[in-house]
Amino acid sequence: MTHCLFHHNVRAVTGDLHIRFVQRIPCSSRVEITAWIVQEKSPLYRLKADVRCADCVMAWAEAKFMKCEDNDPEP
Repeated sequence: MTHCLFHHNVRAVTGDLHIRFVQRIPCSSRVEITAWIVQEKSPLYRLKADVRCADCVMAWAEAKFMKCEDNDPEP
């Protein structure tokens, strides 16, 4: 989810993160991870993400992030 924000030129830190593991993922599996912004009210951002394996959702997450100000130290 942080990389999703980076892609939108937003530097932020995680404030809250909830993950639900739905199914086990075999070690040799290829997975697809997708994240998207649900709500943007700067400086707060809500995102969701999921992990899929063969089109099945294996895990999903919701998180809240706070944008870093330009003069804030690196997280």
